[in-house]
Amino acid sequence: MSAPTSRSAFGLILLVVAFSTWERPALAQASFNKIADLPAIIRNVQGSMVEGPDQMSYGVSASGGSTCDCGTVHRIDRLGVVHVIYAFGGFDGSFPNAPLTPDGVGGFLGTTRYGGAFGSGVVFRIGPDGRYTVLRSLNNRANAREGANPFAGLVRVGDRFFGVASVGGRTGYGTIFSLSLDGTFAVEYHLDDARGDGRYPIATLVYAHQRLFGTTSSGGPFGNATLFSFDPSTRVYAIEWAFAGFNGSHYPEGRNLRSRMVTASDGNLWGSTVQGGRSDGGTIFVFDPVTRRLVSIYHLAPYNGRRYPDGFFVQGLTEANDGDLWGVASGGGEFSGGVVFRMSLQGAYTVVHSFRNDLGEGVSPVGELTQMSDGRLNGVTRLGWPGGFGTLFAIYP
Repeated sequence: MSAPTSRSAFGLILLVVAFSTWERPALAQASFNKIADLPAIIRNVQGSMVEGPDQMSYGVSASGGSTCDCGTVHRIDRLGVVHVIYAFGGFDGSFPNAPLTPDGVGGFLGTTRYGGAFGSGVVFRIGPDGRYTVLRSLNNRANAREGANPFAGLVRVGDRFFGVASVGGRTGYGTIFSLSLDGTFAVEYHLDDARGDGRYPIATLVYAHQRLFGTTSSGGPFGNATLFSFDPSTRVYAIEWAFAGFNGSHYPEGRNLRSRMVTASDGNLWGSTVQGGRSDGGTIFVFDPVTRRLVSIYHLAPYNGRRYPDGFFVQGLTEANDGDLWGVASGGGEFSGGVVFRMSLQGAYTVVHSFRNDLGEGVSPVGELTQMSDGRLNGVTRLGWPGGFGTLFAIYP
């Protein structure tokens, strides 16, 4: 274990693809229900769905749309009907990768990896009715060096929203930026791996203990990844943990950090790695922000000659109302299509559902699960038949 270091346009496109309702199955145990097959116009869904003020689910796709195949913003109503409310055209952003963030006044903020005035991505606002505004086109040219290609979404702190650009800035390793609803923008910090900051932040930040916490996907003192904090009031950046490097056989604490951490009810930050650990299938870790200690609490099980029983490539965690952490792994499981799992705060890991493509459930779930106001956990798969473009599903704890 490593030691810490200081276009649409505006009309709506309506697609009826429902075959089931949102009614909760009458089962006492956790149960799975597919809500809808996703249509071709919202190919390559990314991240999790977000509940809107109308109790509908809102999300983004990195491909699809009616113009340049640059992605969409869409919602799915309570009957499983898909509505495309905006199609990106490139000049206004392209290829959104992260979940939307409620803006506190009835709309959402989001990011795109590419497009905009300088081709480096945008921060946008959209309302449930599809009214769209580019709040900022990231400019990573020599005269600005704001960062480029944000994979992550935004987190609200007071009246500002904070995000990370995965590359660019003064050193090329990424930036932390902030933005308000009136468009006021600031680069808060330029990551510099010469100082051991790490390189290429991909995961959305989380706000806890009056600080922002995030991870880099590589770099740091051991060349693997870092967990960092950033104080938005003082602009102080600190390395909280440097993930251990390759030990000759594996990365003992995991590698390739892509998912947002979650602050659990025990006061700790819980996160996951896509790869690494004893089987290279990923790990789940817990970080205590008071003691600044990290423990890789669970290593996904290795291939057993037939399958990866725990799944592999964990996509993130959500603490549900039952007090457990829930998530998905995009591969492996009984039918090699990915799994839904739950994990107690004591570290007990249980596979709840293995995806079956032959039953039309979809495969390769992506993003974190989202707890809806009625208690269900919503999720999406990136692929699946018969359409091949993924599904919306619900788990009822």
